Amino acid sequence: MRALAVAIVLGVAGCETAQQGQVSLAKQNYLEGDYADALYWAESAVMRGDDPPGTLAQAYYAKAQALDRMNRRSEAAGLYEYVVRFAGETEIGFLAKARLDAIGSACTVAKPP
Repeated sequence: MRALAVAIVLGVAGCETAQQGQVSLAKQNYLEGDYADALYWAESAVMRGDDPPGTLAQAYYAKAQALDRMNRRSEAAGLYEYVVRFAGETEIGFLAKARLDAIGSACTVAKPP
């Protein structure tokens, strides 16, 4: 699947950058339950930097989601915090804040008395 996906990302024309294509592939893999590939594509998008503005926050959010589903919650929480800090007043920032609050609530409930 990755070889085909790489061909798709490299063949992206006009309206979508390669980084946006990688974020799209991360989201698609996440929705399909393939969290390892979602993480792969999100990390690839993160490595590209921020082109266009805002795409990096989406890439970090996608990476956090994959880590979250892989039960790597402390890593996910750190990325959600990053997104909230740098994109807090955007839709992706609000989504990250909501998930961060949910993780915090789950951790609070799980703590021993």
